[in-house]
Amino acid sequence: MTKRTAKNHADYWRDRAEDIMRYVDSTDIDIFEELQKIYIEHSAELQRDLFAFVTKYADDNKISYSEALQRLRGADLSDYQANAEKYRKQAEKDPELLKRLNEQYASSKVTRFDALNLEMTYKIGVMQGIIEKSFENYLKSTAKYAYRKIMGGNGGALNEPALKELINTPFNGYNYSEQVWGNTDALAKDLREVLKRGFIRGDDVRSMAAELAKKYNVARSRAQTLIRTDGTAIVNRSAIKRYEESGLKYYRISVHLDDRTTETCRAIAKEDKLYRIDEFEAGITAPPFHYNCRSAVIPDEEELENKSEINKA
Repeated sequence: MTKRTAKNHADYWRDRAEDIMRYVDSTDIDIFEELQKIYIEHSAELQRDLFAFVTKYADDNKISYSEALQRLRGADLSDYQANAEKYRKQAEKDPELLKRLNEQYASSKVTRFDALNLEMTYKIGVMQGIIEKSFENYLKSTAKYAYRKIMGGNGGALNEPALKELINTPFNGYNYSEQVWGNTDALAKDLREVLKRGFIRGDDVRSMAAELAKKYNVARSRAQTLIRTDGTAIVNRSAIKRYEESGLKYYRISVHLDDRTTETCRAIAKEDKLYRIDEFEAGITAPPFHYNCRSAVIPDEEELENKSEINKA
């Protein structure tokens, strides 16, 4: 094979890989819109729950909304029950103090706050299930498309066991389900901190609601990063499976070079190394090498040419 022919051959596979990545980018838009809708709906629901919590607190105690906020200020919700029991025990010989402590304990409605946290945790868990299902469907459709297109034409299909193995293969030590749960757990922790800090400081409910909305936006952004990165991972795992089934033993890495390309991927492009398929490991010897990575694996043109010559003989 001449150098010109080899270059044209390599360009063909790079173009094919980039076509697949462009397809993935287009499907990303759809799932990002779906994610945005899910996060906005659940953020709004939690904010409504927060307003309802304070309103019910005011109604149950026959006080105004503003007075309810005032009473909630300064309550140490982090260890409230332990402190309440300690103070009431210390005040056993002082009926008036005990009475006031009991009133304070009742008026603070710590069990209501716990109920708010419990309801929030439950609803976030429901949201997590919806996101995970969307994520799973996205990975499955991406894997099927990449596997079918990577070697040209429309031939080839993944059976269900192979598909499940591809989408459940961990990246950075976690599969997609564990990544979604990790993001959800981080969101739940952030939301609990906002509520606890807000009630301890006596923040206005509207400012707490705004802070809750910001935390949902952060979680949505993290989810989008996971999707972009896992999309790249599933494309490359599907490609390698197809190469391996075709009898190939080597691959190279095609790096999309533009103003967004990281130094990590630029160095890989410059090195233009030949990799063994049996040493494929995402993040180490194959993309994604970092979050939002857009690099792809392609066949080695020399191996393909040799294989073609052997088949002709």
